[in-house]
Amino acid sequence: MVDMPEKNKKMPQVTITFNGKKHTMEEWTRRETAADKDKSLDWNAAFSEEHVPTDRQTQTIVDEDAFVKPKHFILNRRKKWHSSSSKSFGPLATIRFIWLPAAAALVVGLAIGLTMLMIFNEQNPKSNDTWTSNNESAQSGKERSEAVSKNDLNLSVYVIQAGLFGSADKAEQIASELRSHGPAAVMPVTGGTAIFVGVAQTDAGATQLLAHFKGLGMTVFKKKIPIKASQTILKKQSQSDAALAYKKLIQGLLSLMEQSKNGTHAANASSLKTVDKLYQNAAKSAENTKAKSLLNHARMARQVIGKVSNENYSAQFLALQQELLNTLADYNDLVHP
Repeated sequence: MVDMPEKNKKMPQVTITFNGKKHTMEEWTRRETAADKDKSLDWNAAFSEEHVPTDRQTQTIVDEDAFVKPKHFILNRRKKWHSSSSKSFGPLATIRFIWLPAAAALVVGLAIGLTMLMIFNEQNPKSNDTWTSNNESAQSGKERSEAVSKNDLNLSVYVIQAGLFGSADKAEQIASELRSHGPAAVMPVTGGTAIFVGVAQTDAGATQLLAHFKGLGMTVFKKKIPIKASQTILKKQSQSDAALAYKKLIQGLLSLMEQSKNGTHAANASSLKTVDKLYQNAAKSAENTKAKSLLNHARMARQVIGKVSNENYSAQFLALQQELLNTLADYNDLVHP
């Protein structure tokens, strides 16, 4: 065997891997020598079976469980999330996560809005009062347009006056004496109590009446009087409606009287039917004694006009004027309760 020179002798290249680092044999020998001197190095622990590399372990050790477990954990989490999410969108979850928050938001919004409105109203009381007063005035204006007014109840007629007395009792005494010869009625007017012996709707009709009574030797004169309703009659709508019906009935009767020439001629049949309808409408509203008295006198006047007879003209004329005067006096009392 031939000996090779030392220069040509080459040490085999041995590589030692320790803790993931590669070392040559010379480096490892030097470290080993130093380790022998340093007793603190734990060789057993350093070269335990868990750390000794082998040819089969040259590749990185992969812990399959380390990946399998998280993988299963993630899959389980996903399964649980899908199952919980699928359950969470049931009816109860819909109410809980959608409707309840929406309702709460609505309540909070309303509360805030009402609070702001109250603050605004407290800071602006005048504007609120103005709106209220305007609303009330508009409503009252609408009611007034539908209700009866004082002007609706006012009635103007022509009368033949026989006297004026400061004492109502004296006027009634004189009127009672006049009734034994003809019509007469007393009525309070400005300045006292007047005695009327005739009534007409127009100035022309009153002129005919004036001539008749003067022909009998009476001291009389013609005048137009307004019968104005008081504010009291308007407080109760039923009373004001009834008074309006009575006024229309009196106007219808006065019109019939002038058509019949104070009972000397037959009235128009159509006008008679109109008065009959007015009477029926007024009769529905008779609530007190004075209203019933008015209707009774109106009914008597209508009968007289419907029974015209030339043979008994004087009696018809006196009866018609007396019933019309009584009807007018009752109306004056009704609109001045």
